[in-house]
Amino acid sequence: MAEKDKSTRTKHGLSILVAGPECSGKTALCSFLSEKYHAYHLNEYAVTYLNELNRKYNYDDILAIAKNHYNEYLYAIENNNIVFLDSFLLNLKIWSLYRFGKVDHWILDKLENLKFDLVLLLEPNLTWEMSAHRENPNDRYVLYDLFVKEMQGLNWEYKLVNELGEERYNQAVEALSILIDSENC
Repeated sequence: MAEKDKSTRTKHGLSILVAGPECSGKTALCSFLSEKYHAYHLNEYAVTYLNELNRKYNYDDILAIAKNHYNEYLYAIENNNIVFLDSFLLNLKIWSLYRFGKVDHWILDKLENLKFDLVLLLEPNLTWEMSAHRENPNDRYVLYDLFVKEMQGLNWEYKLVNELGEERYNQAVEALSILIDSENC
């Protein structure tokens, strides 16, 4: 039986996962929220990893990405009051399933034991933009449905962020305000 991971709650604060298909605005939203709340933005490690890779990625690379990102996450939650996670193991699980039809058990075990103070699921209703590592311009809603299904399977509650423009940010702030107000009671 796997040892239970501690909650993603930081020593003194909150841990918020921002999840969704590629090009749904995760990085922009995390940057905005981390600046607004003077919080730590844990960047999506996959981008760093893939930028340094001198070949086409493979199935084993997803596990390497997951382990490195998880180690960064452990450091972040021990040393910050509020942490915004720009993608995380759920994104890697869905990526692995969609691209390779399988997921390493290490990722599955870690996911089963994670708890977040808030999960923001971003609808992929923004215009898709080309980037070196983006692969799915036409099937983002298929991936979005996988996110919903996976979160339901993990019993994770989430807040949907589906507005456009400034309202997208306001929608996330509203969800966070409720959480932050309840923490300060």
